[in-house]
Amino acid sequence: VRSLLDAMCRFVFLGNLTGLPAASAPVGAVGALPVGLQIVGDAWEEATVLQVLAHLERIGAARVEKPAVHVDLLGG
Repeated sequence: VRSLLDAMCRFVFLGNLTGLPAASAPVGAVGALPVGLQIVGDAWEEATVLQVLAHLERIGAARVEKPAVHVDLLGG
C-alpha cells in the first residue's frame, strides 16, 4: 500500500518541500476519478497563483461536478 501512495503523491510534494505557493484546481474527470491541475508559483507570488485559479474558474476550465453517487454530510 505504501508504494501505491508514494506513486500517487510523487508530484504533489513540491510546494511543501520548496515553500513555493501552490494550489490545485479540478479540471475534469477520467471515468469516475477527478483530475486536478496543479499550479506552482514563484517565491512570494501567491497572488499570481490565485489569479490563475480565478481565471480558470471564470473561463469554465475549473469546475466541480457533483458525482452521481454522493453523501451530503450537512443534510441540505
